[in-house]
Amino acid sequence: MKKSLIIALAFIFIVPLVSSIENDISLGSYNVQLGDSFNINGNNIEYEGIDFTGNAMVKFYSDFGDYSLLTQVVDGGFSQSASFCNFGCMFPGLAGNYSIWVSLLDSSLVTLEEFMLPDLFIVNNKLNVILKLDEVQLNPGDEIKLEGSIQRDVDSRIFENGDVVIMFDEIEYKTAISNEKFVYEFVTNSDIGSGYHDMDVYFTDSNENRGEGSIQFFVIGIPQLLNVNFDKEFYLPGETVQIMPSLVDQAGEIISGDVELRVYDGEGRRQIKDVFETNDDFDYILESSASPGEWKVSVKSEGLKVERYFNVETIEKIGLILDGQELKITNIGNVPYSDPLSFEDENGDVVEKRTDLNPGDNMSVILYTIFDEGQQTFSVLNNNQNFTLEIIDNRNVGDKMGDFFSSITGQAIRSSGSGTSDVPFLFLVGLIFGMLGYTSFVLRKKGKFKDVKLKKSKKLKISSDEVDDIKSRILKDIKESKMSRKNEDSFEVKPIVEEVPKRVKFDEPMRKDDAPKKDDNNSGGLFGMFS
Repeated sequence: MKKSLIIALAFIFIVPLVSSIENDISLGSYNVQLGDSFNINGNNIEYEGIDFTGNAMVKFYSDFGDYSLLTQVVDGGFSQSASFCNFGCMFPGLAGNYSIWVSLLDSSLVTLEEFMLPDLFIVNNKLNVILKLDEVQLNPGDEIKLEGSIQRDVDSRIFENGDVVIMFDEIEYKTAISNEKFVYEFVTNSDIGSGYHDMDVYFTDSNENRGEGSIQFFVIGIPQLLNVNFDKEFYLPGETVQIMPSLVDQAGEIISGDVELRVYDGEGRRQIKDVFETNDDFDYILESSASPGEWKVSVKSEGLKVERYFNVETIEKIGLILDGQELKITNIGNVPYSDPLSFEDENGDVVEKRTDLNPGDNMSVILYTIFDEGQQTFSVLNNNQNFTLEIIDNRNVGDKMGDFFSSITGQAIRSSGSGTSDVPFLFLVGLIFGMLGYTSFVLRKKGKFKDVKLKKSKKLKISSDEVDDIKSRILKDIKESKMSRKNEDSFEVKPIVEEVPKRVKFDEPMRKDDAPKKDDNNSGGLFGMFS
């Protein structure tokens, strides 16, 4: 328990308490600065009904110390001056709030009565600092002027002299009060940081009264450098590119400002144009079909421009989805996909299907046109994905034949090395030669070639260069048709030179009844279709 409280309780229970109103005791001021002198006055002080003559003990109680003042009382009155300060004062320079008790003592300093004054006594050490700037916003290198004054807190009286300390950017400046004010002028550095700056002012008088004030001004940032960075250098399609632009001022510090952002893809096409504030990261999401190569990011702000580059990697990839009897293929890469789609069944036979898909394009493969009916398990070798399903073919015979001939003409191609890879091709060749032979046989049988005169053909002379040219063109046509043939990588074309007989003779003239009759159902066989 605090000492002052203990003493107060002791007085309450040990000595009689007399009101200070009955004994007229007061202070000249109840709020003083450190170093100020104040008076304690007593009038009409009585003890047992008569004016008291003796001694009075005036006691000051606070949380940080207790102080006493002994004075004489003559015919019920006294007057005593005192002050709180560090040097030459009755009480030490300790500011704070004090309660005041007065004790009446006899000549032997024995306490007769004690009473408390009703008001607190305040010892103040606070000074007020008043500041003003001629400009509150300026550019780097501009001059700034600070003016100010110092006031006492208890009565607002302005100090006429004293030294003032100014702190700015951790540098101490000093000036003095003259004619109740101080003035300080200085020029800001050309590389001063932009934004708000504090100027702190300190003042202390000889009695340790203290004042402290602060004022702000704003320095306009002058952009000197524009940067842009990424979270990494290489990205995959579909990833997010974190673009981080920054604007640097004259002090090398990052400042805020609007930035115009443009993003160009690997082929130089602009993908985005936007405006946002620096120091905020901009997230740009690459599409799954984002073109591969070097992408450019261009940023402009405050008359500055900078370009930086990042790379999008090449992805050649397809996605497969089985939908009933169809396999849906989508190019989920960022470059054209031209590799044939390779199907391998359980027997190891491989069937290939052309793709030629641009990024984002898709196609479908009807599986019953490739595999036999029934339970089938096959793999797509392009991405090693396996599928198992029951192949069901509900088409009629005409549709099946149409798909069969479509496979012959190259829409579905069997890969080189497969045991059945040449069947459609050989069937087509056999079918064509069979039709030609049958037509020729029918025409000859019906006498279509009797009395037919053929012109004598000239001898054909073909040089070796022409043979090579024919050969290269045939190979080119085969290659462009994308048909894979086994063991036919090269072949030799030889010139054919044949002399046709001048006249064809028949043993007997053609009889009228032997003339070929027109067939309503067959107008000349295969050649008749073009007559």
